[in-house]
Amino acid sequence: MKLENTTVLDIENEEDFDKISLICDALRDKKRLKILKLLQSPPYKYSTRELSNKFQMPVSTLVHHLDVLEKAHLISTRYRNDSKKESKFIQRRSGNFYFTVYKAIKKVYSTQMTDAQTMPIGSYADFEGDTLTYIINNREHHNLFSPERFQAQLLFTPRGIIEYHFGNSIAKTKKITGVSFSLEICSEFPFYDNSHQSDITFWLNGVELTTYRCDGDYGDRRGNLNPYWWPSINTQYGKIVNVSVNEQGTFLNGILYSDRVTLKRLKLSDGNKISLKFGNKNTAEFPGGFNLFGKEFGDYPQDIIFQLHYQEEETDV
Repeated sequence: MKLENTTVLDIENEEDFDKISLICDALRDKKRLKILKLLQSPPYKYSTRELSNKFQMPVSTLVHHLDVLEKAHLISTRYRNDSKKESKFIQRRSGNFYFTVYKAIKKVYSTQMTDAQTMPIGSYADFEGDTLTYIINNREHHNLFSPERFQAQLLFTPRGIIEYHFGNSIAKTKKITGVSFSLEICSEFPFYDNSHQSDITFWLNGVELTTYRCDGDYGDRRGNLNPYWWPSINTQYGKIVNVSVNEQGTFLNGILYSDRVTLKRLKLSDGNKISLKFGNKNTAEFPGGFNLFGKEFGDYPQDIIFQLHYQEEETDV
């Protein structure tokens, strides 16, 4: 290839072998190097007789050296007619050659990065079920899609499936190595019941990941973050549930749940969002609803935390 009037040759490209050989052969003789050096100075061109005189070299020997240099495209020949005869002039070519002999060793450094998105519990996109209640400033609300829902810090349903949407722009441009999310949740029972079980299933982009069996609707003590006005006879706190998926499978609270659902099945880069759903399936053995806690309720100061883990690569030559 050519770059800024420079011919670049690469030993990795076998098509360049002939040109590299001709150049190396042309440069191995000191006499030819002296000819090239002379052509770098004004007037940049000389007749064969002038060169023969400067180097005290027979014309026949000089012609041999010039042929080798010309085959390697290091010089060019021009002819000029005058009244008596045709004269041959030698001049440098307006360009350079560059070629690599050793292949560069590239070191690729990988850094694991995380894109974290925090979703307030009231920012749900959809709900399937009969009843969903959310709490704002000591008041119960049931208008599912009223804008005021975004302020909710606690919501609960005796049975249903809720859906949240997360951005997937990172998944479109980076190599995703894992996806994970965490939330504070428990079962739902009137007032509370520490032994009321609920099978809560999680889906990502419509793919079923895992089912968490919550063992109670906890109210035996006040939640660490609950506001003063929240009655002690009601649900008080939940447990943190962590779900993650990588190339090995799906993990529930750090323990492998299944190796059948891996990242590839989730198609995280498709469309313009990632859908997270969770709740009770119709076939659940314990369809015990759920309480979902925001960062100002329960025991843990967090909303829903959704993370895309990806690999950032840097190359050092």
